[in-house]
Amino acid sequence: MQLNKILRNTILVGIFIIPFIPLYVANGMFFPFITGKNFAFRIIVEVILALWAILILRDKEYAPGKSMILYTIGAFLAVMTIADFFGANFYRSFWSNYERMEGLVALIHMCGYFLVLGSVLNTQKLWDRYFKTILGVGVLIFIYSCAQLAGLIVINQGAFRVDATFGNATYLAVHMLFLMFISVFYYFRSGEVGDKSEGNGRFVYLFLALSYFFILYKTATRGALIGLFAGVITSGLILAYFGSQKAKRASIALLGGVALAVLLFIPARNLEFVKTSQTLSRFGEINIQNLAKESRFMVWGSALKGSVEHPILGWGQDNFNIVFNKYYDPGMFAQEPWFDRAHDVFFDWLTAGGLLGLTAYLSLFAAGLYAIWKKSDRLKFTLLDKTIFTGMFAAYFIQNIFVFDNLMSYTIFFTLLAYLHYGSREVAVRHKVAEGPEDMFFMQFMASLVLVGLALTVYFVNVKPILTSRTLIRALSVQDHKQSILFFKEAFAYKTFGSVEAREQLAQRAVGIRNANIDNEIKLEYVNLAKEEMTKQINASPNDARYRIFMSSLLTSYGLQDEALVQAEKAVELSPKKQMLLFELASVYINRKEYDKALEKAKYAYDIEPNFPESARIYATIAIYAKRDKDPEIQALMMKTYGTDTPPDDRFVNAYAAVSRYDKVIEIWKKKVALDPKNAQFHISLAASYLANGQRSKAVEELRIAITISPEFKVNGEHFISEIQAGRNP
Repeated sequence: MQLNKILRNTILVGIFIIPFIPLYVANGMFFPFITGKNFAFRIIVEVILALWAILILRDKEYAPGKSMILYTIGAFLAVMTIADFFGANFYRSFWSNYERMEGLVALIHMCGYFLVLGSVLNTQKLWDRYFKTILGVGVLIFIYSCAQLAGLIVINQGAFRVDATFGNATYLAVHMLFLMFISVFYYFRSGEVGDKSEGNGRFVYLFLALSYFFILYKTATRGALIGLFAGVITSGLILAYFGSQKAKRASIALLGGVALAVLLFIPARNLEFVKTSQTLSRFGEINIQNLAKESRFMVWGSALKGSVEHPILGWGQDNFNIVFNKYYDPGMFAQEPWFDRAHDVFFDWLTAGGLLGLTAYLSLFAAGLYAIWKKSDRLKFTLLDKTIFTGMFAAYFIQNIFVFDNLMSYTIFFTLLAYLHYGSREVAVRHKVAEGPEDMFFMQFMASLVLVGLALTVYFVNVKPILTSRTLIRALSVQDHKQSILFFKEAFAYKTFGSVEAREQLAQRAVGIRNANIDNEIKLEYVNLAKEEMTKQINASPNDARYRIFMSSLLTSYGLQDEALVQAEKAVELSPKKQMLLFELASVYINRKEYDKALEKAKYAYDIEPNFPESARIYATIAIYAKRDKDPEIQALMMKTYGTDTPPDDRFVNAYAAVSRYDKVIEIWKKKVALDPKNAQFHISLAASYLANGQRSKAVEELRIAITISPEFKVNGEHFISEIQAGRNP
């Protein structure tokens, strides 16, 4: 029927737009490399899924059929839905956030994409066009990446690791990894199938594979490159065992070459060409000593401890931050403080879904491999085809040990699963649509429901969060503070998951303007709104230390020490070994003049990781406030860390001044002056210290030196001198 054809063609248009999503960067939204791609993907999937549902009502030929892959994906979705529902925070598990854009809502869309793709792309010709479209878009990404390498376009991450339109070198790397294998697949398939239309054009695929490898190499992503080696070795082993004599010889030569390259690299890691190579040098850094300090291993340890606490169904998606905080390894002091991923896909799923979730995820690989090696009249895979696909799955599997997934890697993985589902599914018998009035009414009624559901879904799942994101950008970019507050309120009024990001940004903005030269009423409005919204966030996520420490910092900035103490103590309770939280709690205690309690927390922070320089500095500083700096332990710490108890550090100046130890303050300022004798401000500060210590003549002497260094200080300086000589303190 004509309507069926229109529906099918419209769905195909939507499907063939999806490979272009990697090129999209939404500069007007928060996390532009993430949010724009995800919202675009979701809207397209929602549209084609709705049209597909209507098409199935009219023609059962487009039903998904049955396959092992379909069952495993269904089981995976079911397990994760249950895990999210009973997890630590279902709202976050469902919606995720702007930075990741994952959660159950993303998984549902990915499964919807799989269903439509595996059902509507129902011929090998369509699949070939789809994969070649993906490869074609890859060419555009390659050109963009080369422009970055040439310095024509900025590398978004900075430094040298090319990231194209992905904003992250790791995300680009896994995309190139997939494209390499797909290119190799079509290179050999063109030759083996004997498609004369390809002609010498099959060598284009070889060129593409080499081009994608070049970009993969330039991302300097070790996980993806290790995955590539693993995929090549897997393919080589399969051909060496099952292949023809010619294939066996080629595979053995390939495996020998890989082994030789690895063996030669070990002694060559200290050579100049390795050290100067931005990619090879990163591999050269790998050794037993460095591995022991790798943040990934510490994060994996936290993930493992968390999974032991909730072994069956885990904590729910996007709740790894709670696990990370609770089982924080103090050795991670040099890393970012807020990890929300384990940087290992398998630990991520183990933490999110427990043993059931991880098993369900691994079953996707198992079902995919089963479909690859199962005889299929549709796919007509040769041994070499099966070998390449198996190698691709192995490469993706291994690289997942070192990274976490993103929309683009998920999309290609589910695309491959949909292709294998197409090849292995049991197809439904073609169904002719009945033309009776009752049947027509039912289909029209159901189609209406589907379209209404589509409109509501697009609005609530996508439009509102997009509006929230754009409004938040306005709130942060506008110069008028009153207008900024209105934009913040508008962002909260949408009531989306974007409110979480808006609350954090508002709290930071309120802290940032505390000492700014703006109207106090505006400051008060900022802090009241921030306090109100952060309270909502804490109530929604009571077990997340992140929001409590944001609140504590906000309250401390505005002198609300009692309320700040409640939040800081709860944050430390939720993450007892994270130093930055202990520091915040100690700071609150200092503001409350509870120096012994502050010293207790500072000592604990130091004891759990003595190698953290900041812990030593804060411990020693607070000991001064507590008048315990003469204790043997503190003296030993000061000598070990600084070689003196008067290091040229402003925090020690403030601490000694707070307890009226001006002799120590003078020593510190003398050292700072010695380090920078032409700095007039240092001489002025030293003069102030002398004055506070009752050494008025020396104060005058330092002020005169400051006037000599900085003539513009003469008027004020001479006024200060006259006041001091008159016996007054200016």
